[in-house]
Amino acid sequence: ILIDEVDNAYGDTYSGAVSAHSLLPRWSVRRWGLAMTALCTALALVLPMVSTVLGAALPTLVLCFVLAFATRPRR
Repeated sequence: ILIDEVDNAYGDTYSGAVSAHSLLPRWSVRRWGLAMTALCTALALVLPMVSTVLGAALPTLVLCFVLAFATRPRR
């Protein structure tokens, strides 16, 4: 099952990196991909898998808040 999920993880990470790059193009897609991979791996190691809310929704919400903060208009 782990080998079957590798392509899904790669696709999700690449899609997220391209989306983040379109919001904040100062970073390359490669840098966004590495940052997202590191963040999601760290969250996967820390968050419990038994909780659907913490295991699935929280990383997505955290990433949304990070992107919203990073792309907010400067004064």
